[in-house]
Amino acid sequence: MSRKPPPITYNPSKDNYDFLIDKQAEYRKNDKSRGLDKIIDLILTDKRLNG
Repeated sequence: MSRKPPPITYNPSKDNYDFLIDKQAEYRKNDKSRGLDKIIDLILTDKRLNG
């Protein structure tokens, strides 16, 4: 029985993405994260381009 990583929850109205960067580091340490760190990369890139 494998443990799933906790879901990412965030409040998009807050302009603070630091928690995503923390989550990304956490997921990179966890091999079972199934590419969630790359998804966070996309979110952060989108934020930089559009925000």
